[in-house]
Amino acid sequence: ARVAIDMPDCIAPIHRRATRYFVHQQNFRQAVWHAKRAGDDSLFIHCLEQAFDYWLREGYTAHILDWAETLPDSVILSRDELSA
Repeated sequence: ARVAIDMPDCIAPIHRRATRYFVHQQNFRQAVWHAKRAGDDSLFIHCLEQAFDYWLREGYTAHILDWAETLPDSVILSRDELSA
């Protein structure tokens, strides 16, 4: 919270780094959360694609459905990795 007040320009880069870290750790719940807060739509969608693939293989379909409901249909249908 203090960083957001004193150095707001640092928040997005911190979330982007956290996203990369959690993807590397295969902690996709945290990765997607940080990707969303980074404010970078491309990063967010790419992270979701990786998360959906992992969650599908591991049987976590509820996670996929939860996040898919937050996206417009046009985004899901335009990305094969999300729509599969």
